Amino acid sequence: MSNLIVYKASAGSGKTFRLAAEYIKLVIHDPLSYKKILAVTFTNKATAEMKGRILDELKSIADGNKTPMFAIIAEETRINPDTIPARAKRALSNILHDYSRFSVSTIDSFVQRIIQALLWEIGQQGGADIRLDFNPVLERAADIMLDESVDNPALFEWLRKMGESQLEEGKSWDIRSGLIALGKELFSESFRLMTPDEVIRITDKEKVDALKAELNALILSLSNRIKAIGLDTIKVIGEHGYDESAFAYGGAGVFGFFKKCTSFDFGDQLPELTGVRVTKALNSPTGDDWVTAEHKKNTVKFAQISNLIGSKLHPALTNLFEIIGGNEFEYNSARLVLRNLDSLAILGDLWHTIRKLSTEEGFMLLADSGPLLREFVKETDAPFVYEKAGTRYENFMIDEFQDTSVIQWQNFKPLIENGLAQDGFSMVVGDVKQAIYRWRNGDWRILSSGLEDDFSSLGVTYKPLDVNRRSLPSIVEFNNLFFTSASKVLHGITEEKVADTVFSYDFSKEFSLAYDNVNQKVSRDNSGSGYAEIKFIPDIDKSFNEDLKNYLPELVSDIQKRGYKAGDIAILVRSNKEGQEFANMLIAYKQSHPEALGSFDVVSQEGLLLESSPALRFCVAAIRTIYQPNDSITKACLAAGLKTIRVDNKISWNDTFIGNYLDAEVEWLKGFRTRPVQEAFEAIISRYGLLNSKKELAYISELHEQILILSRKGPNDVGRFLEWWDDDGYKLSLSMPESENAITITTIHKSKGLQFPVVIIPRADWQFSPPGKNPLLWVDSDQKPFDALPKYPIKSGKDSKRSLFARPTIEDDMQNVIDNINLLYVAFTRAENEFYAFCPQKEVKDDKKETSISTASTMISKVLSGIEASNLKKKSDTDSYGNSVTTYCLGSSNVFEKRESKSKDENSTWILDYYPAGETKAIVKQRLESADFFEESPASHIASINYGKTMHTLFSRIKYSVDVDTALNSMQFEGLIDGFQKEEFKKRIENLLVQEPYSNWFSEEWEVKNEISVLSRNSSILRPDRVMIKNDEVVVIDYKFGSESNAYINQIQRYVNLIKQMGYTKAMGYLWYVDTDKLVKC
Repeated sequence: MSNLIVYKASAGSGKTFRLAAEYIKLVIHDPLSYKKILAVTFTNKATAEMKGRILDELKSIADGNKTPMFAIIAEETRINPDTIPARAKRALSNILHDYSRFSVSTIDSFVQRIIQALLWEIGQQGGADIRLDFNPVLERAADIMLDESVDNPALFEWLRKMGESQLEEGKSWDIRSGLIALGKELFSESFRLMTPDEVIRITDKEKVDALKAELNALILSLSNRIKAIGLDTIKVIGEHGYDESAFAYGGAGVFGFFKKCTSFDFGDQLPELTGVRVTKALNSPTGDDWVTAEHKKNTVKFAQISNLIGSKLHPALTNLFEIIGGNEFEYNSARLVLRNLDSLAILGDLWHTIRKLSTEEGFMLLADSGPLLREFVKETDAPFVYEKAGTRYENFMIDEFQDTSVIQWQNFKPLIENGLAQDGFSMVVGDVKQAIYRWRNGDWRILSSGLEDDFSSLGVTYKPLDVNRRSLPSIVEFNNLFFTSASKVLHGITEEKVADTVFSYDFSKEFSLAYDNVNQKVSRDNSGSGYAEIKFIPDIDKSFNEDLKNYLPELVSDIQKRGYKAGDIAILVRSNKEGQEFANMLIAYKQSHPEALGSFDVVSQEGLLLESSPALRFCVAAIRTIYQPNDSITKACLAAGLKTIRVDNKISWNDTFIGNYLDAEVEWLKGFRTRPVQEAFEAIISRYGLLNSKKELAYISELHEQILILSRKGPNDVGRFLEWWDDDGYKLSLSMPESENAITITTIHKSKGLQFPVVIIPRADWQFSPPGKNPLLWVDSDQKPFDALPKYPIKSGKDSKRSLFARPTIEDDMQNVIDNINLLYVAFTRAENEFYAFCPQKEVKDDKKETSISTASTMISKVLSGIEASNLKKKSDTDSYGNSVTTYCLGSSNVFEKRESKSKDENSTWILDYYPAGETKAIVKQRLESADFFEESPASHIASINYGKTMHTLFSRIKYSVDVDTALNSMQFEGLIDGFQKEEFKKRIENLLVQEPYSNWFSEEWEVKNEISVLSRNSSILRPDRVMIKNDEVVVIDYKFGSESNAYINQIQRYVNLIKQMGYTKAMGYLWYVDTDKLVKC
């Protein structure tokens, strides 16, 4: 039995290197073990990086290079170092010749492969179209349900109730939007973890109706009691001749509390019991804290009202406190459940509609694959299920484990358990501090504590990767100080949120593990100082955003003055919209300050969207015109696109839309109505000269590729293309290129895994919980009547913290805090040399003190104020703009000297300056030979061609002399030759192969490759008849069975030159005219 190895890999600690090292150790020990290793990551980019690292390191070791990887392999495997290169060479050769078994993939692609195989195994149709985005399907399902409600009174009634509930909450009557928002819960992990029986129960309309009636009765009963006491009390006060003027604070004191109870209606929020004035009154049965100072001065008056308070009012207040306090949790729980109860009832209808669409159209949602596999492996012999699907692994490696979801882990855990039980090797790599994908169901608690529980019997070995090889010392030290302080702030927030709750100990323990041991060591290879700076700028009447228009460009210019290039700078933002704002800001600054030093060009994900290309927008408009040639809006879009791409177009914008010059274009496009979309696309880009603009080629090639992929998955018509484009295509973008001349602008989420010499966060002030963005929480209770259904969706808020669902609410709050601290961690640790952040300093009134931590800037301020370190400098001064700024900094910003270890590959980018799509190639015509069909002997040219083909086929099956009989027998069996031809060919070939040099060439001294395809650098494919390899010597042979031609010599010379380009310097080529037994050396 083995232990599970867990690498806790902090930022920049070389986790990809460690993953590659563990993989290489396995294949060095056993060069065939790659078939038994499964390595999974979470993105295609990470998969490509891991594959590339493994193959590069294997190649380097096989070449005999004493790399750091070689040293680790030699030290940790204790294999004779002299044998390691040979082992690496064998392993590399095995992987490259059996590449499909090189199992490094995303977790989704692995699950898809298993699902498809299992579907075939149980007799279902495989090869379903995989839909990555469930939103378009959900929207269609909502539309279908709305259409069906016309003829379905019961469904119509439920939708009406849902609409009324939305109106009562102050939302729009738009039922469709409500359905879609609710439907997204079908794809949440909380819903997917329910059993089929639980799903049936929560969507049972009769049970939902019964529960609704019971909860309404609970609320009505408590509402009536509170209102009745309030009315009686106010009546008593009036009957004794008093009004609110007699009571301290008037309507804002205890009198106001009673008054509020008189207007308490069904379902209102309960009166607040924590007010200081009402609490004082409760603790003052004699009335000292009830009445005004004037009444207290008058002994007679005070005695009268004191008697009333003691006999009537105080008992009423006490009664209200008991009623409200004793029923608060149940009342709030009922209100929370009722808000979504009507919606819950129609979840089942929505779910069944989506399933019906999936079956009818033959697609599978990517979101369904994990839960489906979970159903396959649940309560069965999981390894057998995987093996039945053709998958047998013994060693497992999981990257970015902090982003693993519960369902993903439930699918993988049985495999790992089985592998460890059989003494296999399994490892996971992750970092709780970089868990920023909870919105995609990632659960960092599996890494922090779940593994320990799941593998308690097998054991878990933790190995920290705590040396930062990315950042300079000052960056590492700043982050150590910051996140050590952040862990203390997190602990304080936890204690505050769970104070006076029964689960305080559990929460404190669980969330304190998130930022345990945050300190990193500095790599000895990272020489230099580095610099980190956070600047707080006053934000008076939203002045912060205006001031950034100067601060940010000036910082960018200053950085470049010190030797950095624009491509060394990354600006991190929270959203693409914010990224576009800063891109426009930099461009505007350069236009208004042309003298500013440095480049202000930017490259951002927003600018790389396919729909940002004018050429592609025109292409889509043209294809839409094919589909809707008479639609006026479609034609207007076509006209606008045509005007945009034709810069020399002299037609005015007015004539563009109202003129008739589009008629000919529309008529031409209508001709592609029944043609494949690929043909239409190629014709459009050719007709309108879209390939003439080099800057558009990358966009055109990407869309062309997507059209080809789409055509392989189903119908290839323009209608299906437009449906795909409207649902998914418009969201696609080109990959982010590296550029020395442009500043990178990207989101924090997309920057994960990347690093940059200089990182700037211009607006470190995002909200932790944006208004209206709180997700639904799925909660449960074993208290009656809330145990009627297994789960309920509720909105977290103030009420939910004083309900039966307080624990999941507070837990979600804490998760949200950690999500945002993790965002800060990911952002702060991207920097290699320098890091800058700008925060707004909010204006605080003298009589108010800001205590809540609800934004990134308030968190940063709180954390920095808790750091006591002499090397972290705090400076407060007035800058050149007259702002009183506070700056925290560590290290020094010096003239930049490029670190060799971080240099980029100058040849890593391929500039696309030509794309041959849409070109007319030579027409291929079928030449029919039916004229000779009834002839007793075929025409001579036909016989010659057939003879040459037959001989080529025969020689392609002969590697060595001993293969002659086998080749001839197989050809006779296939009907390619008859018995007479077999004997003739055998006699002829055997006579040839006893002669030199043929007897040597067909001996087993050579490694032979017959008719192997070779890809040239210009992407053409060459296929020599026979290639023979012995040591560093290569012989290329082309067989000819007709007359001689000089053209053949050029052909064989191309083969030889290509072989030499592959590194074989001793390469020779020969033309063998077999019929005349003539050998020509080329």
